[in-house]
Amino acid sequence: MQLRTPKRYTPKGSRRPLLNLRWLWLYILIPIILIPLVLIWDFRAPLSDSVGQWIGHVINISKPVPTITPAPTFTGDPVAMLKSDFGTGRVNKAITLLKSLTDFAPNQIGFPSLAVQFLVLRSYSTDQSKLDDAASMAQKAINADPEAADGWLAEAMVLDYSGKPQEALAYALRAKDFTPKAPMLTAILAEIYHDLQKDDQAEKLVDSAIAAAKAAQPVDKAALAHAYYVKAVILETTSPYGTDAISEMENAWKVAISDPPEASIIPSGYIAQYLGAAYLNLGKTDLAISVLSEAIKRDQDDPIVQWQLGRVYMNIGDPNKARAYIETCRDLDPTQPKCLRSLAALYFSEQNYQQAAETIQIVIDQNSQKAGDYLTGGLAYSYLNQCNTAVGILQRGLPFIDPTDTKTKADFDAAFQACGAASGLDIAATAAATDHAPAPTITPSPTKKK
Repeated sequence: MQLRTPKRYTPKGSRRPLLNLRWLWLYILIPIILIPLVLIWDFRAPLSDSVGQWIGHVINISKPVPTITPAPTFTGDPVAMLKSDFGTGRVNKAITLLKSLTDFAPNQIGFPSLAVQFLVLRSYSTDQSKLDDAASMAQKAINADPEAADGWLAEAMVLDYSGKPQEALAYALRAKDFTPKAPMLTAILAEIYHDLQKDDQAEKLVDSAIAAAKAAQPVDKAALAHAYYVKAVILETTSPYGTDAISEMENAWKVAISDPPEASIIPSGYIAQYLGAAYLNLGKTDLAISVLSEAIKRDQDDPIVQWQLGRVYMNIGDPNKARAYIETCRDLDPTQPKCLRSLAALYFSEQNYQQAAETIQIVIDQNSQKAGDYLTGGLAYSYLNQCNTAVGILQRGLPFIDPTDTKTKADFDAAFQACGAASGLDIAATAAATDHAPAPTITPSPTKKK
């Protein structure tokens, strides 16, 4: 027998080849997928921006194209246009142009600052809406250049003429940080200190303002006119001579109406109103008419100057001319109490009680605090035999009667009696209390603030 070496027995499948052709496709796909993924990761930042822009573009395709309003343009020289408007007395048009120029050139601080001067100084700006408008323009001036004095000074003027001198002082002092010796700034500071009842400081400042305005090259006429005005207002309080204040106001007027081109853009109505009242009080009606007529030429849109001239003609007994100016005042400002009050008085004097009642009713509806408005309304309605309305109006006016004003109390009492009603006023007691009272001192010039 022949012996055989035993066969090695290997379990089936224990010897496998290194590469199995069945998985060849997977070996090929791995680098094809992996390499782009690595590249995408490495360049993820720029790729994300590109994708975002593409998505935004795709989305915007479906949106309507927005309408773009072009910036305002001017076919002429804006400065020449302003001078033309001011020179012809179309101040409202000039102010509208200044507002447009402010939007057109928001970094030009001079446009809103000039608008503020005319809005505030025009006849003491008794219209609160004008002051609100001026406050908006002052803020635009500050935004145009916070490092310039103009905007801060404009806001100081708005606040002072709004009856807030303490707040105004902070803005004026801020303006002083940028231009400590500017004549207009110094004049406004003097005015603010006067309103704060610090006349010692005010007098020193106003004299400095006048000197600085005269020394400027060229002379700063706008600042000089206002400085003279402020000095007149201060002297009205501090000087025992009324002529001192009038003399300084006359200086202000001369500067304001001096030769162009500067004079055409200097506010003058507020100066004319003061002088007109002073001349009227002195019986110098010719001078009052002259000043106020010139002021109207320079600002045909100012209702208060029209009203002031109407008052002069009422005083000299010319109701026809008075009516023309007072009606113009009403047309320029249909809710202006001064205009409506005088117009109602004219209607009443003509026994046109219906027109008188309707006109003064507009003032009463504004919650007037003047007893005379309610007396006029009550009398007008009583003469129209509308006593229920008349008594109601008269009762509304009772809280506004000065306790020492005997005449007004007697007039109210008579108006109540005309409608068979009682006023409840103690006329006899009031008369006895005031028999030996000194006569009140009446200041001829109008006050600056409301």
